[in-house]
Amino acid sequence: MIAAQGGLSAGLPVPAAILLGTITGVGGSVLRDVLVDDAPPRMLRRGPPYASASFLGAVYAGPVGGLDVRKVVVQILAVPVILLVPGVAQ
Repeated sequence: MIAAQGGLSAGLPVPAAILLGTITGVGGSVLRDVLVDDAPPRMLRRGPPYASASFLGAVYAGPVGGLDVRKVVVQILAVPVILLVPGVAQ
């Protein structure tokens, strides 16, 4: 969500901000797995859909950028979704 918000603040269109947020979320997950010596990274194995969770977290940029919904409201709604997607998929 933070990367998507940064993209919107920089003036990127909403689809580009969503892509930026998704790529940043996936990259951060892979980096975490490498730093804790979890090989191959969890992102590259079958299991919970971490990339989908990253995408859903970044999609918050759509309502904020396109519909002028307050950021705080959408962030509060997006955090449980991001946390629930991998948990429900296990």
